[in-house]
Amino acid sequence: MSRKRAIDKSIPISVALPSSLIRRLDQELDYTSSRSKYVARAIENRLNQMESSALSDASTRVLMAELNFRVDISSNLKTILNTLLMEMVEADSKNLKIR
Repeated sequence: MSRKRAIDKSIPISVALPSSLIRRLDQELDYTSSRSKYVARAIENRLNQMESSALSDASTRVLMAELNFRVDISSNLKTILNTLLMEMVEADSKNLKIR
């Protein structure tokens, strides 16, 4: 019986790390743990964190505009988004005139 193929195949790469960092990593891992899995998980966690922080830093208006440009958004939702965005623009222009 043949071995099952991985859906997301791992590709070997070479990365140079300081020896002190390798020592710290080895102290965290037990004998059966994989450095590669640990590093892959750390990279994935960091990338996910960067994606989520970019979203959390975006203004409501930017998020609404981005949703409006997605192809998987229904026309009803696009209409609602456009209406709300226009209301926000009008409110901002009124606030600027008052100042």
